[in-house]
Amino acid sequence: MKSKHKNQSKLLRKIKEKSERAALLAESNYARNFGWYIELNGEIIGELIKCRFEDMFWDSYEIIPQNTAAKKILFDSEKLLNSDFRFKNKRLNEYAPNAFLGGSQNLLLTKKRIIVRALYLRPKDIVEEKLLRKVGELLQRLPEEEKQISSKKFEFIKLTKNTSRKNIDSYFIEIYTDGNIRCIDDHQAPQINRYEYKLKKSTINEIQKLIDDYRLLDLKPSKINTSKIFNWLVSKTYQSDIYTIEITNELFEKFLKFKISLFNPSESQKKLIDCFNQIETLARLGLPESS
Repeated sequence: MKSKHKNQSKLLRKIKEKSERAALLAESNYARNFGWYIELNGEIIGELIKCRFEDMFWDSYEIIPQNTAAKKILFDSEKLLNSDFRFKNKRLNEYAPNAFLGGSQNLLLTKKRIIVRALYLRPKDIVEEKLLRKVGELLQRLPEEEKQISSKKFEFIKLTKNTSRKNIDSYFIEIYTDGNIRCIDDHQAPQINRYEYKLKKSTINEIQKLIDDYRLLDLKPSKINTSKIFNWLVSKTYQSDIYTIEITNELFEKFLKFKISLFNPSESQKKLIDCFNQIETLARLGLPESS
């Protein structure tokens, strides 16, 4: 408990250096008696309590709805997205001009509270954040586009392996059906080793067979959603290897890109990793040893 108060005091000192008024607003976040109301159309619909995460920009709270009607509003994603909520400070009895609901997560077990996140930044940044959030919501609602593929013969493959761990190579390999292979190998040293090598036709055929066996050109591109972004952030946090396979067919009708993290991969991702490793082995067989 002492360390928590110590961290809060440290944060308040940092904010106070910027603005005495900001310090008062920040201080009011830490106790229910000096917290925030949330208003919609001039009516208080809930009370913000328990500031869970705080830094210079974000504050996450729990909301206690005032009544059943308010609860329905707060648990309605369309309302959350399209309504302009206001935050009224209890202690100062004034509104936070640059605050909005930056996302929400329902507590499904009790259905009594909702966790929200409010931003305190410059007005321009607020507008940009709102737009990004709405674009993200729109992308999740868009149907996935499907196209017929006339040819399943690959024209170009790019294999990439990135890692943030020390003493592990990061590289990419480009493979073309004319037999040319280009490899850039980064050994985390000032120099970058570049190789060009002519693959045998039999090797190209083996790679094509792998693509057919794993039906890589039959797979649909992944949808863009926040969970994938979160998984990517987690994988970076845990410093996991990240593999990427990019494939273009001979008619350039379809471009597929798979990002695969070794952090808790699914069964389908494990198959892609296996395919990646087999293609990589074939492609690197004739490459000279790195200097």
